[in-house]
Amino acid sequence: MKGPGFVVGWLRAALGCALLCVSSACATATATSGGNEQQNIDPLTRVSGRELYERGEQLAHNGDPIRAEQYVSSAVQRGYPLRKALPLLLRLCVATSRLSAALQYATPYLRLHPDDYHLRYLVAAVQLGLGRAAEARRELELVVRQAPDFADAHYMLGVVLRDQGDAPGAAREFAAHQRVNPNGLHGAEVAQWLAEHDRSDASSAAPPPARALPAGSPSPAAPEPGVSATPEPQP
Repeated sequence: MKGPGFVVGWLRAALGCALLCVSSACATATATSGGNEQQNIDPLTRVSGRELYERGEQLAHNGDPIRAEQYVSSAVQRGYPLRKALPLLLRLCVATSRLSAALQYATPYLRLHPDDYHLRYLVAAVQLGLGRAAEARRELELVVRQAPDFADAHYMLGVVLRDQGDAPGAAREFAAHQRVNPNGLHGAEVAQWLAEHDRSDASSAAPPPARALPAGSPSPAAPEPGVSATPEPQP
């Protein structure tokens, strides 16, 4: 898969005309001693990273995630802060099912900024979308450690643990979600799961019922006082 560098490279060539309209840049003619010579000017040189980013936001809002990603990626190359651009870049990649590309954007930045738990949460969601539950679990465990009041992270980690068969771990994370945001989007779902989990625990902890005797069977008689219920061995 071609990386962000390729996207930016062909963006500079393919969107020259459109960027001319955005920046009002044009090729100019300069006078020389031998006559006029046209000088080609890269239209991106007069477009700021912020302008490119805002254009990308507009394209995303208008339902064009592919071109939006191209503009936002180019905005980063023009100096727009990567930290501000990454959430939109990841969402655009997810919208076009380019999950591996989303990781290519986010992973290097996350190595340099390990405390950015919001971005780590998005990376965990992308890992989960790629079917990498173990990787998602590791990222989410770091997130809830860094941000114990991040309800959505507790919910997502609870889902991962539940699907991995770790019911006690799922119950712990779902309970943490309810502690932080019981009335949120997932509150009713989590409350129902926890109630069913509690009922399951209660039924498994209860002693088994006594075995019923068939109808008409005599009840075992209690031994008389001083008489052993076990026959004595004969000499």
